Amino acid sequence: MPARARSASKKRRPRWPRGAGLRARGRIPRPRGRGARGRGRGRARRGPDQRDRGHDAVGVWLRLGYPRGVEPRRRARSAEAAISSAQAGLEAARSGLESAQARIRSAEAGVARAEDEIAKLVITAPFDGLLETDTAELGALLQSGGMGGDPCATVLQLDPIKLVGYAPETDVARVSPGAGARAQLADGTAVTGEVSFVSRSADPTTRTFRIEVTVPNDDLALSAGQTAEIAIESAGVQAHLLPQSALTLNDDGAMGVRTIDADRTARFVAVEIVRDTVEGLWVTGLPEAADVITLGQEYVTDGVPVAPSFEPVIQ
Repeated sequence: MPARARSASKKRRPRWPRGAGLRARGRIPRPRGRGARGRGRGRARRGPDQRDRGHDAVGVWLRLGYPRGVEPRRRARSAEAAISSAQAGLEAARSGLESAQARIRSAEAGVARAEDEIAKLVITAPFDGLLETDTAELGALLQSGGMGGDPCATVLQLDPIKLVGYAPETDVARVSPGAGARAQLADGTAVTGEVSFVSRSADPTTRTFRIEVTVPNDDLALSAGQTAEIAIESAGVQAHLLPQSALTLNDDGAMGVRTIDADRTARFVAVEIVRDTVEGLWVTGLPEAADVITLGQEYVTDGVPVAPSFEPVIQ
């Protein structure tokens, strides 16, 4: 019988070089997975569709229905009402606190007024001085009222003491606070001090300015109400002492004196009185040395030659 034959070819198996690796059996592990668990209590109302199997698990899988009486929305509304009630209570508490604080302040003001009234029961001297009069008697009723109240005593401050004078408006510009001053009392007592005040407003009647001189009075030798003649230091000026009879008037009515020039002629010179004293008048306007006609000045005019006879200078 004829024989059957099958064609075959020799295959070369790949040969791994010795030491290049090893063979091992393995498996594909299960991928990450987690069961979705409910976080609330209730009955399942809607679940995933069977057709969703094998597809992306994204979105809402299940909705729960809560039993009657445990609806979270009702609890939320109840909690909101509790919050509103608590806030109203807080506002009421704040209002009560403000009212209490106002009552406390009112009570403190009442205490301060009472303490002030108690302090007024003790009358003290407003400054150190001498007690002049004591008009209050034991048992006498004194009325309050500030400046209109009943006086209980009179206190005088005599150290230091003030001397008050009045300067004419032509001389007040020469007086300044801090200037030295000297005063002579009616009994001949002389005291010294300094100007402490110069008024900037003239008296409407006399047009003079008030000047105050502060004088130390440690021994209390000076008393209130004494009269004094006050002399105040000012910037020094060059002046001449002349008898009052030497003054005359020129044709224009200006006040001055008649002098004798180097050529023995008469000349009128206007002067200004600085001070009037018992010895004579201190005047300014003359040169440092001048020959003044003291007798007969009314009989000569400017430029008239004269034949003078001199007398000693007034010292």
